[in-house]
Amino acid sequence: MKRLIAVICAAAMLAACGDNDKNAQETESVRLVPLAEIFDGYEGLQGKEYGQFVLPGEIEKSEIGAAFELDCISPKNSISDSTVREIYRAFYNDSYSEENLSTDELGGILYKAGENLSAYWGMDISLYSDEQTAPEAFSAQYDAFHNRNDTVSFCGKSYTVKDLADKISSELDTVIAHAYRGYTIRTESVGIGADGDVDFSCSLSKDGIPFQYVSSAYLKNDVNGEMVYWSFSSLGGIYGENGFKVINAPAPNVISESRELKELVPLAGAVEILERELSEYINLDFSDVRLMYCCLTAQPVIDRTDAGNEQEAERLTEEYNRKIKKYVPMWCFEIKSDREDTAKSYVKVNAVTGELYMDIK
Repeated sequence: MKRLIAVICAAAMLAACGDNDKNAQETESVRLVPLAEIFDGYEGLQGKEYGQFVLPGEIEKSEIGAAFELDCISPKNSISDSTVREIYRAFYNDSYSEENLSTDELGGILYKAGENLSAYWGMDISLYSDEQTAPEAFSAQYDAFHNRNDTVSFCGKSYTVKDLADKISSELDTVIAHAYRGYTIRTESVGIGADGDVDFSCSLSKDGIPFQYVSSAYLKNDVNGEMVYWSFSSLGGIYGENGFKVINAPAPNVISESRELKELVPLAGAVEILERELSEYINLDFSDVRLMYCCLTAQPVIDRTDAGNEQEAERLTEEYNRKIKKYVPMWCFEIKSDREDTAKSYVKVNAVTGELYMDIK
């Protein structure tokens, strides 16, 4: 119990050092290096123990072509009607029929597949094949990097996790990649169902740096009645013997402005910041570290339980979607958990400023 209190108190102190909408700790000095050098010496960091934390036993060195500070918006209908129809054709393939396509009074583009309905109402797109029935339980997720050499069974054949993840990524490219021009889709984890179907989760990346693709545990309501959280883009679904049964794809970020970064805080420099800034009372194990585009955003709390609020809720949602969200590369150190949580806890180091952030549950 004492250790838990120590972690929470230390995290609270970090949060208090930032302004009202940040849980950030500013650092005294920041060391920047050319982009090509940000992973220098990473092999010597693997599994290394410090007084306050232990680094992952394996660290993936990403191939990064460029880095940016990005201003993004997510307006309605960023995926065109024609692209939505192309996606339906690719998803249903030989079974596709124009007769199953329709629109509704809300401007939605719908496709009927047996008892299931695929839909696009201007933001996320949800695809369901006529084979998809009630959801089943899937095994714990296999990470496409850390478990890459593990063997799993799919449709009576053995695959390494990496080969299965690559297969799903490749087939996703043929179905929905044209909705994400400028982005790369990569399968990050897979889970195997009782009947052999695969549950998968993917990231969207730009020039080798993914946008945060799972939710963070950090969440709070600020004094303005807004919900403050880390933005994330989650693309996932279910893959079966005959192809995709389900794809849930988020509306792509529309980049309104980008500023290229020639230098960043290196991984070794981020570790130095952790060592210098984390309280001596914190004891953390990190299971992964990734450079990701992150954005701490604030969204109005929208009450959708009252039907009378529907018009106002839609107005606030559209206003939020058009609000500029600023994404910057951050070193994201994932805190190891014994549970299979939907949200993850991170310690993050801003790779531009060196600011330190900490998620707590």
